[in-house]
Amino acid sequence: MRGAYSSGSRAAVFCILILAAFLAPGWLRAQSFRGSIRGSVADPSGGLIVGAKVSARNTATGLTRETATGADGGYVLSELPAG
Repeated sequence: MRGAYSSGSRAAVFCILILAAFLAPGWLRAQSFRGSIRGSVADPSGGLIVGAKVSARNTATGLTRETATGADGGYVLSELPAG
């Protein structure tokens, strides 16, 4: 006597579970209460500035994060709390 599921439907369920396992980390990461700011600093002529100080300040909490631009003039302020 065969079970309630055929081997074809078991394979489909297995594939769905594997797919969900690969996608779940992305879904979980998307539920973050933190953000980031990326950008670059350039002078008026468009030349990128290396070593420029960049800061972000939350006026409600006073939290300030600072960084400096890299060799490509770019910066990233990451793990900023929401708000």
